[in-house]
Amino acid sequence: MKKEIFYEYVANVFYPSIVNAKVEFPVLLFVDGHKTHLDTKLSDLCSNLQIILVALYPNATRILQPADVSAFKLLKTGWKKGLAEWRRQNPEKDVTKETFTPILQCVLEKSINPKIIVNGFRACGL
Repeated sequence: MKKEIFYEYVANVFYPSIVNAKVEFPVLLFVDGHKTHLDTKLSDLCSNLQIILVALYPNATRILQPADVSAFKLLKTGWKKGLAEWRRQNPEKDVTKETFTPILQCVLEKSINPKIIVNGFRACGL
């Protein structure tokens, strides 16, 4: 990841998606403390868009980052099951850019829910 790419993501994907979802501002955006997330230009953008950027302590993912604590293991297990199911239903096809997204969407719907995410934040003391 480059800081320019993350900036473009926040400006052109994240922000429009939360506006479209009619999320109330200001919003918190937790990032993992990677150097691409800690940039003055990004900080200024977030301030202007009423996004409060919160950098979590780096190199503490297993204990401090909510997604690592609650969701990623479930997602990894769900991906293995979802991919196996898709392959059984589509034995002649390969996973491509076009087929990846629908498989992942199905896995996300079956594996992750808001309660799991909230529990991850609670477990991390956030």
